[in-house]
Amino acid sequence: MENDEAFAQTRLLNKDFGRAGKASTCINRAFSNMTPKHAKDVFSRLSKLCKSIINNDAVNERGSRKLLSGSYQDLTSFEFTDPGIFKYVMGADYTCTVDRAAGTVSVAFPAYAPRDEIKAPENATHYRIKLGAAAIDLETSDHKLSTTDSDEIAKNETTTPAVTLTASIPANTTRPVFIALSIEFLSEEHERLYPVLNSKFNLMKMIAVDVVA
Repeated sequence: MENDEAFAQTRLLNKDFGRAGKASTCINRAFSNMTPKHAKDVFSRLSKLCKSIINNDAVNERGSRKLLSGSYQDLTSFEFTDPGIFKYVMGADYTCTVDRAAGTVSVAFPAYAPRDEIKAPENATHYRIKLGAAAIDLETSDHKLSTTDSDEIAKNETTTPAVTLTASIPANTTRPVFIALSIEFLSEEHERLYPVLNSKFNLMKMIAVDVVA
């Protein structure tokens, strides 16, 4: 009898674990084209985090727990390019807005001083910021990533004007929307810009998860 009960509980835990693995696969695939090549163990780290989030689901019973019923906002701590910490490189403030009716995700940066807010590698002269947004069906794995880049910005500028990056999502979607930012550094040579291949500075982070109430 005890063995039967232990087996039943193990089976329920395995269901939750499988759901966490599926969610991490969905998110990983959705952002794969945006994730820097040097990012390591993204899937395994996402899986661990998603399992922790699902375990915090106090609404559903064991075996039926869901990512979005747990502490899903913990995903905004996820660094795609661990051990790098995005905010230590990109220190400027920003605000994120999701307009489901219009089908847009916007990240607005007020004017800031790059030489004060951006920690860049010595051989970099410029940087650019990328916004990515994906409305993901965690059951079917269907998704579409939309990205947009800022202009190249000189790292030693005393001030840069306010800028808003906007990505698209399906209008009126009810799917959860996952939003990420990345920063890439460049070096100018003979009026041409070349990538600076430095994994300590070219970073990416999940910044928001928007869910219909």
